[in-house]
Amino acid sequence: MKLKNLGVFLFIALLVLAGSSAMLYTHFRLKAQQTSEFSPDIKKIERAKGETITLTETQNGNRKWVLKMNEVKYSKDNNTAHMSKVQGLVYGDKKGDTQEVLFTFEAPAGTYFKDKNHVYLTDGAKMVSPSAKIIIMAPNMDWSSQTNTVNASGGVKMRKEHFGESSANKAVFAMDFSKIQFLGQATSVLGSPPNTRD
Repeated sequence: MKLKNLGVFLFIALLVLAGSSAMLYTHFRLKAQQTSEFSPDIKKIERAKGETITLTETQNGNRKWVLKMNEVKYSKDNNTAHMSKVQGLVYGDKKGDTQEVLFTFEAPAGTYFKDKNHVYLTDGAKMVSPSAKIIIMAPNMDWSSQTNTVNASGGVKMRKEHFGESSANKAVFAMDFSKIQFLGQATSVLGSPPNTRD
């Protein structure tokens, strides 16, 4: 009789342990999913090969940005490149042997203007700053290495981890996100969005 009770006890203990493990796994998996959107896989973007075409701008031997795309069509004078399925990285100043990624970006289409080192993303662009923990989405975004500013237009939405969300018609911000200016019908909601249940 005692052995039977011991077997039941062990069975219940195993069920409780399995349930706790499943809950912990789910908790950490959900937590990872919540934070991963602010921490893009930089190595995956850097290593993208195969059908990918790469354009890189350097300054004093250091990378300023890298553009990767599935397809590109150049103008006759080779000054303009029309790109499709664009993704890439913009780098900050090199410190020692490391160079910080200021932000990653992706868009269905874009144009690169060689004479001005100007990149124009269209059809719904997304930009993520791993260090500032900021995501910015807008129909159009453009920047130039000559100005070190990004312009977003067509209805801009910005989310900052543990801060909240902002939206406006347009936004202008420094590449390192030290300055952000919202223009036209700007609104902000502070705090994390409430959890929703189905």
